[in-house]
Amino acid sequence: MAVWQRGQTSELMAAFYATCLALNGAVVGTYAVETAPAGIVFDGRSIWVANSGSNTVTQLDCITGQLIGSSPVGNSPLGLCFAGTAVWVANKTSNNLLRR
Repeated sequence: MAVWQRGQTSELMAAFYATCLALNGAVVGTYAVETAPAGIVFDGRSIWVANSGSNTVTQLDCITGQLIGSSPVGNSPLGLCFAGTAVWVANKTSNNLLRR
């Protein structure tokens, strides 16, 4: 079992990432995502990251951290939720909710 978190190196640098932590707090891996990661959710198979700066959602393999894909969603995606078989994305600036 692991805990995932999102982050960035600084406001001025373009190094954005998702980090997998073991339950004891040890870093298991750090994986590149797109600009300004703002939300993260697990769907049972994949880790999804909302990238508010690039208006996309990134999908990572939860075992390897390998990039599965990235797709446009709306303006300023911030929140993610997994429900049943879908990942829902809340887009702040476009004022909508998208189902993936």
